[in-house]
Amino acid sequence: MIRVGIDDTDILGSPGTNQPAQAIVADLTDRALLFRITRHQLPDDPRLPDTSLNGSASILFQPMGGLGLDDVIGICGVRMFDWFIEGSDPELCVTDHVPPEVVAWGERCKTELVSQSAAFEIAQSAGLHLEGLGGTNGGVIGSLTSGSVHVGKH
Repeated sequence: MIRVGIDDTDILGSPGTNQPAQAIVADLTDRALLFRITRHQLPDDPRLPDTSLNGSASILFQPMGGLGLDDVIGICGVRMFDWFIEGSDPELCVTDHVPPEVVAWGERCKTELVSQSAAFEIAQSAGLHLEGLGGTNGGVIGSLTSGSVHVGKH
């Protein structure tokens, strides 16, 4: 199973995170068996920059025909760049494993404010691909959190 977490800390008038998630699924249709695409609600806190109630998205699927993590990272990165609007902060997390410490960190993000540097540190220590694709990297927390939610559920 491969998990993709995306968060496009969007700007007013942009399509937000759900539409790029659906476009990624369309890109993978012939190369993967989709299990689910879900939207995740992160804290709605005035200290957090957001325009659409601070949601992120995750995609869970089984790759077919030799589709690997590097392929998925490339496909998702291109699609996220296609949807990029100046002023937004598109971010991407891709993994085929989610260790317990990442799950615990994702749970923490539901109730606590955490830093971007903490997101990068936990992703690196766990061997997950976490990438800021533009702007301020404001969506890395949401993309990592969304990439961790489907553990054991499929």
